[in-house]
Amino acid sequence: MAELSVITIEPNDKIVLATVECERMEDEHAQVMQTEVTTAAEGAPDLPVVLDMSKVTMLPSMSIGAIVTLWQKFKQENRRFILVGLHDEIRETLTICRLDKLFEICETVEDALSRIQQ
Repeated sequence: MAELSVITIEPNDKIVLATVECERMEDEHAQVMQTEVTTAAEGAPDLPVVLDMSKVTMLPSMSIGAIVTLWQKFKQENRRFILVGLHDEIRETLTICRLDKLFEICETVEDALSRIQQ
């Protein structure tokens, strides 16, 4: 059985775009996502990192922790880390946990690119 692709990385000249490819980001998916995003970001150290979560409909607490860890890492590096495409339920969870105040959040990748260029 083929392993599910957890994330797609699309570096370009403006951002490192990481798209989460699974609907439920279980603990093992979160670990893979965290490793792959970190590796991709190391390959383009001057670029902001955009995490596209438009396909994710379920985000358990361990996965939220992995995203917070990424945020902390990029904050220490003075890098922008932008979440895009959050479903209403996930955005509500982040709001209840007051994590929405930590993250820079945009509706789409295009919105994030526009905000970066401002």
